[in-house]
Amino acid sequence: MALSPIDLHRSYQTAGDRLLALDDGRIAWQRGLGSLSEVSPAVALDGTVVVGTNNGLQIGFSPSGQALWRFHNVQTYSSPVVTDDGIAYFGDHHAIVSAVDALSGRLLARYAGPARRTRNGRTGGVWTSPVVDARHDVYWGSRSGHVHAVDRNGRTLFDIDIDIDTGATVDSYPALGDGLLVVGVTDGRLLAIGA
Repeated sequence: MALSPIDLHRSYQTAGDRLLALDDGRIAWQRGLGSLSEVSPAVALDGTVVVGTNNGLQIGFSPSGQALWRFHNVQTYSSPVVTDDGIAYFGDHHAIVSAVDALSGRLLARYAGPARRTRNGRTGGVWTSPVVDARHDVYWGSRSGHVHAVDRNGRTLFDIDIDIDTGATVDSYPALGDGLLVVGVTDGRLLAIGA
């Protein structure tokens, strides 16, 4: 099934348990997600919209609002990202990032970080949106305060424990630029991590 390219007048957002398609700010369509969604959707270059929900269901929609696929994961508060070649990345509470084909929902890879617990006993799952570079290396932050990085084959990029401990929850979505990975943490610090 061929999809139309992205419409530059259309945007998408979640509201409660709904995905909304907006054309110049007006609702074009809305679809139920079956569960609360606290994350932003992502859009592939072919127009496929991907979104995650709190009950662990990740869903792909066509630009017209047709549900194309459902991918069952575990609970997530991590907004998905989609690369230019159509791979969607979702993080979950078990410290796993899943890579799926954005058009079909087929699982392509899983990347695991250590499932550490925070000082108050909460799991250190994926707490940010993943960020993916041109080589398909994947970076993400965790609730337990660690920043993780793996290459496209799942090999560790950071030192021995896969992570860098920030000392606080990594709340802001990471960004890549000028050879640096930039993350923000709960205590207000902004950290730039170099190669």
